[in-house]
Amino acid sequence: MLAALLLFAPIVRGGNRQVAMIVLLALGLALAAVLFARQTFGWLPFGGTATPHTPDSPAGASQPVWWWLLVGIVAASPIWLLLIQLMPIDALRWSQMAGHQGYLSALSSSGATLPGSLTLSLHPDATVTAVLSAVPLTAVFLATLHLRHSHVEKLLGLLILIGIVQGVVALFQVVQGGRSFFYFGSTTPSISGLFTNRNHLADLLAMLIPVWFYFLLRQQKDGHGSGSTDSRLTHTALRPLWLFIGFAFMVMILTTQSRGGLFSGMIV
Repeated sequence: MLAALLLFAPIVRGGNRQVAMIVLLALGLALAAVLFARQTFGWLPFGGTATPHTPDSPAGASQPVWWWLLVGIVAASPIWLLLIQLMPIDALRWSQMAGHQGYLSALSSSGATLPGSLTLSLHPDATVTAVLSAVPLTAVFLATLHLRHSHVEKLLGLLILIGIVQGVVALFQVVQGGRSFFYFGSTTPSISGLFTNRNHLADLLAMLIPVWFYFLLRQQKDGHGSGSTDSRLTHTALRPLWLFIGFAFMVMILTTQSRGGLFSGMIV
């Protein structure tokens, strides 16, 4: 389910359309249900003392209570952010906030009755809907804590593969121009890969740079390890290809001309 979520997210253009979001929401809810059932009925391999801690243990194994409390706070962050956004505040204080005064002025000009209090959110219904997009994110976050380290590495490798596919699609978009088949009917053609927005592609690649760097360090470690000579030679031979992939990610971020992506990539 985790792999399916990672694969479908760029294919359905980040879930930034209602129909596309249904796919990710359904997978996220199913993943959350499995996590809840396995925790409730004790199906997990670490229920407390059943499984000894090993280097390949899940991140949540043998963690103290305060660690899980912090995890719970982070996992519940969409909910308490929603409550903050929907908290009613005095209309006068509301109007003094940036970008809010125009709305009260429009209500006053139209002759409508000014409310005594308003929510912090300008569009409460849209805020409630936006919280649904956090379901897949939270499910992935919690599920990853229940995976062994080797499984997490496989998912990180899948992310790198997704980034490579995105880069190849974006390359065809650059070469073929605005009428490229690889825009897949997008009405606002830009160098965006399978997303609808170039910022989404740039941010994805910027987030993948630390993952790429992690695997680069792993290759160096394995190349100097105590394995067989053939294994060390293989890692040494693959290093230039891996360096090229990281270089391609950074070049594609520059090509998108996304200010957010450039800034994020620079920080990374």
